[in-house]
Amino acid sequence: DIEEINVDQFLALKKNDQIFVLDVRERHEYPPIDFSDALIPMSELSNQIEQLPNKEICVICHQGIRSIYAAQQIQARKSIKAYSLKGGITAYFNKLS
Repeated sequence: DIEEINVDQFLALKKNDQIFVLDVRERHEYPPIDFSDALIPMSELSNQIEQLPNKEICVICHQGIRSIYAAQQIQARKSIKAYSLKGGITAYFNKLS
């Protein structure tokens, strides 16, 4: 099972540099965000999972749905913990506004 973390949990992990943040939105969706470590669209993820670092990963997307599927793929292929940001970037910006 993939653990969904809320924005506060995400910010705490990111502040302590404990996670690698992976944005899986498609390139045409939105401009990159300044807090992700990598942008690998969901459509390209399966070909690039092996290039991801061997540290805990938090996957983010627009609403928090694709990120769950992406985190499942990552956990299945790499022996690392993968989280999903609950509510996605929408929840992140709603929390900060």
